[in-house]
Amino acid sequence: MKQFLRVQLLAAICLLLIPLAAISQNQGSKSDQPAQFPKMKSSGNPEADRINYEKAVKEWNDSERKRLEQLRKSEASRNISPSPVAKVKSNAAGNQAERNAAVAAGKAREITILDLPGYPKYIVTGDPLEDEKVYQAAKTKWMNENQTAYDKYVKEHSASSEKSGNLRNRKKVERSN
Repeated sequence: MKQFLRVQLLAAICLLLIPLAAISQNQGSKSDQPAQFPKMKSSGNPEADRINYEKAVKEWNDSERKRLEQLRKSEASRNISPSPVAKVKSNAAGNQAERNAAVAAGKAREITILDLPGYPKYIVTGDPLEDEKVYQAAKTKWMNENQTAYDKYVKEHSASSEKSGNLRNRKKVERSN
């Protein structure tokens, strides 16, 4: 009987340790994942919303730059030599023309994040760190080179948020009357 109770106790302890292991693994890999890109929030004042959004985007760009630098430093400090397959993948994905050729050959795939003319696509080659680094660089470059198109896109989206906000305000006014 005592042995049966010991087995049950051991099984209960193991079941409690499994979620703790999963939590610690999730916390350890959070720095590898990029933060979510900020979204435009409507407060009823479009000018203030635009300013807050631009400020949030700048903060996001700064935090992503710092995160990528930390990833590079941690990889360099570990002196991890990538496998030959990873070397071939990262070398093949080195410049945009080769990445596009890999997509055309079916060795990689493109994911459209925003459907804007000339906006870069996220290209999946099998090396997530390199893919993310290349995408973030291309996106930042596009935003800097096409500031008017980007501002127009932001204004269109803030206009739709503004319209829904105005409708909510009208309903409140109508209810109070």
